[in-house]
Amino acid sequence: MRYIDRNIAELKSNRSLQLYGVALALTHVVTFLFWWPHEYGQRSPICWTFFQNCQVLTSALRSYAFVYLCIYLCFAVVSAVLFLRGNVRPAYWFFLTATIANILFQFTDYRMMGNYHYMNHIIGLAFLFLLDKENTLRLFVVMFYFFSGTIKFNTDWLSGTSMLQTPVVTGKILEFLCAYAIIIELFWSPFLLSKYRGLK
Repeated sequence: MRYIDRNIAELKSNRSLQLYGVALALTHVVTFLFWWPHEYGQRSPICWTFFQNCQVLTSALRSYAFVYLCIYLCFAVVSAVLFLRGNVRPAYWFFLTATIANILFQFTDYRMMGNYHYMNHIIGLAFLFLLDKENTLRLFVVMFYFFSGTIKFNTDWLSGTSMLQTPVVTGKILEFLCAYAIIIELFWSPFLLSKYRGLK
């Protein structure tokens, strides 16, 4: 508990981190909206490879998914409000509970997972449990951008054919913008780690 207290104390001493907590709590609200139209329990779940017996959780939640998600939303909203008001200790525990509820729900069906969840989990857990949060969170954000840039080094991305929707621009302009995105992610995002404010 002393380690948790140190994390809470760090959050109490930094208003920027409290506002960061508001933003993180609101990502759970976005997740709720992403999950809400999902026909949960009306089809057989696709289990994660590390949890082949996910039907156990799915069966337990099938009748209570609506209530479960509403409670999850409440914890997220209350956490955001408490962080905004500076009530850090209760906000911390509400946010932790929302995070656990999020992860447990995802374990019930692989289709509940979106790519952005991975980043959200990493940042959320770092926010909760790692000290020197400002520098740690900044490092994680830079790493996300950097590795996102590395996986774009392929013809599908550089030609624009990997776009999920038809882009507004086409041809050489699209190819330039795709290449520009890689340059920004690989070579500009590391400046967020600079000690000089003008480079951030």
